[in-house]
Amino acid sequence: MILIADAGNTKTAWALAGAGKHPLFHRSSGISPYFDAPEKITTLALEAGESLGCPSVASVRYYGSGCSRPDMQGKVEKALKAAFPDADILVQDDLTGAGMALFGPGSGIACILGTGSNAGVYQSGTITERPVSLGYLLGDEGSGAHIGFGFLKLLLSGALDQPLSQRFYQQHETNPDQLLSHLYQAPKPQAFAASVIPFIAGCSEVPVINSLIRRSFKEFVDIMVVPLLQSHQGLHAGFCGSIPSLFQPILKGCMDEQGIPLSGIIPDPITALAAHFSQ
Repeated sequence: MILIADAGNTKTAWALAGAGKHPLFHRSSGISPYFDAPEKITTLALEAGESLGCPSVASVRYYGSGCSRPDMQGKVEKALKAAFPDADILVQDDLTGAGMALFGPGSGIACILGTGSNAGVYQSGTITERPVSLGYLLGDEGSGAHIGFGFLKLLLSGALDQPLSQRFYQQHETNPDQLLSHLYQAPKPQAFAASVIPFIAGCSEVPVINSLIRRSFKEFVDIMVVPLLQSHQGLHAGFCGSIPSLFQPILKGCMDEQGIPLSGIIPDPITALAAHFSQ
């Protein structure tokens, strides 16, 4: 049996798959090799195996945010080895997993819009080219964090109308001072910013909010997707993640403006990845 992980900053989806078997699924908290200790990764992997009824597995295929660098891959691999010492372990970044889920053995521009964002050229199982990803401090355009930070700036600066602001503070049982303090003290500020996305989704037709989302998507397309298509003409772009699913009409409008074909949107790559390894 193969244990598969699709790990983001906010949540991790696990699946247990095997040839001819119906996959089983498990959810846990997010994993970031930049922020999380190896012990946490080991614990989450062990809990996933136990929850899925398979405390030992033959292989682990891990696709995770922050795992494009060899040192981060090594950190996660060592943590997974501590959980499953006899397993064959492969750690790759979440963009490779997204490409596999979107295009299988084919090719395309794989895009992720979750807590963070990323894009790359996926060809036959490998990411062959990608722009520089600057993370939530300098980049992550189009992501839940980017949109969330933009919303919080509008909210805290008084740019939203009073009823909408009051509704947010009442629903979240907070006030401006507490919210600002919480934001700056959060261990993962990008995850905290992305946590307001459900509220934003409920008011996405408000012009100032709609404009914020559209602007964030446009920046992602201009910075991350257009340069890849200029050197790989004819490819279609596909998206993975909760953000493109929630705001699909706005994203599609941004893609149409650039004349970029949209191959599809997958809210949750783990289902497609599990199906791939169940064949």
